[in-house]
Amino acid sequence: MLSGRKRDYGRRYDATLFRPRRERPKAGVRAAKWLLVLAVVAAGVFVLVGPKGVEDRLLPYLPVPKELQGVEVVQNGRAVSVPPGGTLKLNPKDTFHIETVKTDGWIPWGLEIVSVGVDFERAREAPVAVQDLWPGEAFEEPRRVPVEVFWRGHPLGSFTVVVEWDARDWLEKAAETEDPRAKIALLERVVEADPKNVLARTHLAGLYAEEGRLTEAEKIYREILETGRSRPMLEKLLEIHTRQGKVDAALGVHMELLQLTQDPKVFESLLGFLRRHKKAPEAAAFLVRQEEAIPRAFLGAYYLALADFQTEAGLWADVAKTYGKALKAGVKDPNVHYNLSVAHKMAGNLDHAVQALERYLQANPKDVNNRLRLGALLEEKKDVQGARRVYQELLKSNPGNEQALLRLIALLEKEKDKTALASAYESLVALRPEDKVAWHNLALLYYEQEKWKEAAKAFEKVAGMDPRDVPSRKYLLDLYQKAGNRKAETRVLEELVGLEPDNLGYYDTYFAVLNNSGDYKKMVAFFEKAAKERPNVAAFHQYVLLGSLKLGDKRKALVALENLVRLKPKEKKYLRQAAQLHESLKQYDEALKKTEAILKLDPGDRQAKDDYLRLRMLLLGGGRTDLGGKTVLYACKSSGVVL
Repeated sequence: MLSGRKRDYGRRYDATLFRPRRERPKAGVRAAKWLLVLAVVAAGVFVLVGPKGVEDRLLPYLPVPKELQGVEVVQNGRAVSVPPGGTLKLNPKDTFHIETVKTDGWIPWGLEIVSVGVDFERAREAPVAVQDLWPGEAFEEPRRVPVEVFWRGHPLGSFTVVVEWDARDWLEKAAETEDPRAKIALLERVVEADPKNVLARTHLAGLYAEEGRLTEAEKIYREILETGRSRPMLEKLLEIHTRQGKVDAALGVHMELLQLTQDPKVFESLLGFLRRHKKAPEAAAFLVRQEEAIPRAFLGAYYLALADFQTEAGLWADVAKTYGKALKAGVKDPNVHYNLSVAHKMAGNLDHAVQALERYLQANPKDVNNRLRLGALLEEKKDVQGARRVYQELLKSNPGNEQALLRLIALLEKEKDKTALASAYESLVALRPEDKVAWHNLALLYYEQEKWKEAAKAFEKVAGMDPRDVPSRKYLLDLYQKAGNRKAETRVLEELVGLEPDNLGYYDTYFAVLNNSGDYKKMVAFFEKAAKERPNVAAFHQYVLLGSLKLGDKRKALVALENLVRLKPKEKKYLRQAAQLHESLKQYDEALKKTEAILKLDPGDRQAKDDYLRLRMLLLGGGRTDLGGKTVLYACKSSGVVL
């Protein structure tokens, strides 16, 4: 099948047809060239075999080697050019071959490579191993060998052969060494020989760190990180900064690690480091500065951590803002609303505190403690009705919650809603039947509402719990008096007297009760005992006197009167009453003494004078009153009584 393309025959006829023909050189020119070549060859032969002096004179004019231009070497299969005065670097494990010695002459023969102690001519003949030229040599220290190049004894130039370990050799040596310091020195040689050997540099930095050479370790890690970030290097640098006490530098590395890895453990490590090395205000300030650098995946956790530090620092306004950001960042934890409520409360923003806590309770309706806290916030806001509603709703679902009940009671006391308050106290004493204060307050509420029976029962409960409680017994005394319960009234009075023996009002009331009931026997017994305990209380002797007279016990009455006369010696009525009792008992002498005492107090007392005359007549007449007047008058004068 024929194609439309022209076949290329490999020859361009347009080029060959018109190429100008080469002119043959003329015969004379060719002859001159051959003569020149023959002359040079003849001169060279003459120099090689002729006398020395002739050689020296002819060399400058002949195309023989005069200067070394370089040496071409094949080192481990790789071509290497060594310039005049240059250096050929060899490793003890190398094989090399000197292929060409380049000079400025045409004649290649007659060249020699000379060095002291080493036969490099072997390397011109065939590839040779370095170890073959220096058998048994270790080369831990570099070996420098000057090499001269001659042509028929004439120096053309030189170069240097250096045999030394490379990085691999030093690395092998370091691996075999146990001594850390020696290992460091060897690795330093490795790094010097191969600055890009990251493995060796990392190993060296680790040894520096172990030996406490932290600045040198830090430098190496930073140099490695300049070529590219990696987690292992950053973690090692972080460890170095931590040991150095460079807190800010360590925090910077933490942030680099977090951005590189986005590993939650790194974030936790950052927060832990902050807690250990920074005070709360400083930690919060650091995190605020890093807000833009935090990976998006960590924003929620970041805001929560920042809020914790701000809370610890007492930066409540900042805490509230941060929790707000956390919610916008997608944090769904209801506890954030709780914490936000606390922050607003501490910042003085009660409205926002209530709102945040209500949102929290929407997700946690069974959180009793925070429902109580909501009530307290509403109270603080002066929203009494709102707080009351919270407590009442809580008690509906949990009637046994004493704390809610106590809060409600405190609120009702402020409102002075006594009906609701009494109901609340009824619930409280049902929960706490031995709570004396609750019973007392309930009893007072009943008393104020004139619920006498309920009040009496409540006060009896209080009195029963505390045998020394005086207020409850005072109320009971009043309540028993209102109810006309004399027996209970008497019992309470006796208890009050025992509790407050110095309160004479109780004795007076007790006397009135006994007097009204006509229980004079009990009256005398009670007040005789009281008088013995307090012999200087005149009222006690008066009550004994009255009871004794009612009972007809004149002798006890006289004892009471004697005490009254002792306590009130200027009271004539007690003397007169005693005289009358003595007279009724025919104790005329005693009666006369009491009458004389009256007359001493009041010589003009007419009744006393009459009583005196009568008593004297009774004494003189042996109880008769028909004695003569002279006799009586004499008796009065002899006793000093003026009639």
